[in-house]
Amino acid sequence: LFRAGLIISGNTLERCHVRNIHCADIHEFGGLASIYRALKAGAFHQKATLHTVTNRIDDGDILDVEPFDLDPEASYVTNETRAYEAGLKLLARTLGSRPPLSTPS
Repeated sequence: LFRAGLIISGNTLERCHVRNIHCADIHEFGGLASIYRALKAGAFHQKATLHTVTNRIDDGDILDVEPFDLDPEASYVTNETRAYEAGLKLLARTLGSRPPLSTPS
């Protein structure tokens, strides 16, 4: 949400179940530059993380994860692509598990 520049009000967070997918482990690499920081730390076993949104960046209950590996020999762009592909798998799984918003008549 931060990177996308979305601002969600406290009222929205109180009324709605807002979720976010962070393409790294939010416990160790929450916030910006997470992939860069994970590579620099040698934390190559990562996981895209679906979590509830709170008033703190990359905080909240973890709802699901999608593991992936970063490659220290690959370019940053290749590693970022791996991370976002894991996030997209997590998104597809999350949306696929939800009931339809309405049923056809």
